Amino acid sequence: GSAGGYYGGSAGGAADSSSAADKGKGNGKKPAPKPAAPKLSVFDKQFTKPVKLPASAVVRSAGQDRVATSVAALSLAKNKETVVLATGNNFPDALTGGALAGALKAGVVLTTSSTLEQSVVNALKAQGTKTVYIVGGQSVVPAAKEAALQAAGFQVVRLAGADRYETAALVKAETLKRLGGKAMVSCNATGANFPDALACASAASLSGGVVDLVRPGQSVAVDKVAGKTICAGGSACAAAGASVTKVVGSDRYETAYLLASTTPAKGKVLVANGMSYADSLVAGALAGSTGANLVLSNAKRVNVPAGTTSAHLFGGSAVLPDNLPMYTK
Repeated sequence: GSAGGYYGGSAGGAADSSSAADKGKGNGKKPAPKPAAPKLSVFDKQFTKPVKLPASAVVRSAGQDRVATSVAALSLAKNKETVVLATGNNFPDALTGGALAGALKAGVVLTTSSTLEQSVVNALKAQGTKTVYIVGGQSVVPAAKEAALQAAGFQVVRLAGADRYETAALVKAETLKRLGGKAMVSCNATGANFPDALACASAASLSGGVVDLVRPGQSVAVDKVAGKTICAGGSACAAAGASVTKVVGSDRYETAYLLASTTPAKGKVLVANGMSYADSLVAGALAGSTGANLVLSNAKRVNVPAGTTSAHLFGGSAVLPDNLPMYTK
């Protein structure tokens, strides 16, 4: 991925600076130290039963970078005529795009370079896409990319506000319209970071819902357009009303898992690295199309609901290793 660090997508984005290949080899001068047993989180400790899925039940969508991974994942979307386009470089604008993709049963495709990637145009043409929703303003998806899409024959709708919260409100309004004016669920998460909002987008995508981004210090009230209002994560739930369903895990992985438990989906899970904004956005958006929940992995293991029979991984082996250990309660 081009933007390093914590939005690391697909090929790039190891969670720490030393690569897995360096570990445990030593430098030839002294014997390599024995690898320490991995420290288990509060969440991991609840999951003690290994899950062994047959190789045929574990599928991966991956490309050489986050854009290529998003293109590879497009085939999972039920609706190929519409696509949601977002920047793969930073998270704030695109956080709620997955819920819109869910309402449309469409996929999310990412763009990271200064001009629109030809691979993206080719993929959209190949699958017969007619309409592209751009989520975010011109500072994140420049006007030249919009013009390139129009020149390639696509109808373009841009949803962009002055900041991430305004953009989220516009995306919510469009999502609601696509759902016929009533949402099953309204999922509220902080706009200050990405994991809870992307897990919200996945739950919304699956359940026919919308996502609201919560400003710092804002209290979450019951959303009248939704059958059920959820807040996800400690900061969003800090000042939530009594009738709001509170979903708060000990970390991003547990919050995503608990959100998944609010939906009726069973059997199949979508897996993304919890440190990768790009892969998590792409995966969560497809929850509606695939009827599967997003669960996040720390790249060492992934915890899945009981009765999981298949898994679809997003991103290359640098972010989700081959034979990723799976556990259930």
